[in-house]
Amino acid sequence: MKGIRRGAILLALLLSSMFGMVLSAQTELEVEILPPGEEYEGLTVAEWEVRWQQWNMSFPLDLHPGTDPTGKWCGVGQSGPVFFLPVHMFSSDGIRNVNCTIPEGVAILVPMGGANCSTVEPPPYFGSNEEELSVCATTATDAIVSQKLSVNRIFLPNTMDHRVVTPIHALNLAEGNSLGVPPGTALSVSDSYTLLILPPEPGKYFIEIQTQHDRYGQHRTVDCECRLANSQR
Repeated sequence: MKGIRRGAILLALLLSSMFGMVLSAQTELEVEILPPGEEYEGLTVAEWEVRWQQWNMSFPLDLHPGTDPTGKWCGVGQSGPVFFLPVHMFSSDGIRNVNCTIPEGVAILVPMGGANCSTVEPPPYFGSNEEELSVCATTATDAIVSQKLSVNRIFLPNTMDHRVVTPIHALNLAEGNSLGVPPGTALSVSDSYTLLILPPEPGKYFIEIQTQHDRYGQHRTVDCECRLANSQR
């Protein structure tokens, strides 16, 4: 989504963890993230990020899971071994409460923040080939100074070790898409901080993320609950 690099559109629905970490004395649930450089179901995190981008751009903005504060659209258009968390648009004060139910037994892709550039957007987010797109996305993501992610009030270490750059890939842009360009096919590259959570135990997780950006300053997302339980997508 265009907004993963903009100050006005940040993540309000995030789930993360550290390897083998007990989140709290109350839940005693352990969740794990895939270590950097490893694969899940035959794909790297960068390749799963491509699939997230393609899913994310397949919606018109007014029907996008990221525009629904209730979380009831979280699983729309999803299937397979990885669940894609949507990025969320929120009000200017950064406040939005979101609930999302995630099917049991799947991994969870968490796009924390970054930038994507394409062949259809105006500068400074335009590139005509893979090299230009990569430079564009990386330059924008370099402006992120820090990101702090907490689960159940515990801040997770080494969150910024999970930075990935995707290969060039095609996006099928819906009518009324979040980029604000005509529908059609575009080429894109993304540079982002993205975590992949290995399938967690059922439970409820309280999530918060803070991003420090050179251009937009510090942003705090809302208090958010993600529930892992049996559900249909």
